[in-house]
Amino acid sequence: MKLISFGVTLYLMSNAHEALAQSNSAPKQSRREMEDAENSSQENRKKITVSLGAEIYFGFGYVVGYQLKPDLTLELWRENSSPLRLFTPCGSSEFDLTFTGARGRFYFGNSFNVSGYSYYKREKWTCGSRHDVTIDSNGNRIEDTVVSSLDRDYASVGIGFSLGNRWQWENFYIGGEWFGLGVDTVVKNYHTNKPSDGGKIILSRLTIGASF
Repeated sequence: MKLISFGVTLYLMSNAHEALAQSNSAPKQSRREMEDAENSSQENRKKITVSLGAEIYFGFGYVVGYQLKPDLTLELWRENSSPLRLFTPCGSSEFDLTFTGARGRFYFGNSFNVSGYSYYKREKWTCGSRHDVTIDSNGNRIEDTVVSSLDRDYASVGIGFSLGNRWQWENFYIGGEWFGLGVDTVVKNYHTNKPSDGGKIILSRLTIGASF
């Protein structure tokens, strides 16, 4: 009888010890989860109002943002491509492209976001000249300088969207737009050559900035 009583006592003490261990570990886990939540991008967006950032793509851009609510940022942005020298039918050409626009960045969860935007685009092509070399019937070399008709200078407006991630710390953010598409239509032509409607493609544009 004493043996049975002793066994029951050990059983009860074991269960009590296990329950105490579980009760001590539960607050530690919840505190860790609370700390992770407090340090998440979603929580940090609740603490900011204005952000200033830079965007790096083919060129360089800058953006000013206003945090309307934790899952929505309103932004004004401008992007200037570095003048690119390309080989075209008119020889060495300089290509200059500028975007100015506004967008809304909608967050889904911690960092993933979808941006919808509108923009004004100014595009310029400045062509050089091409040297065509021909041989006449007598075998003489003839060199003609031909100026191509690829010169372009026009403005257009468009709309688009992009997919990306942005990780927010207390006063700092970093992110990227991994893919985006835009379509635009010409509204003003500054050159005699008629341009065609175009668009915008985003592939891995990096963003970095400060938040207040």
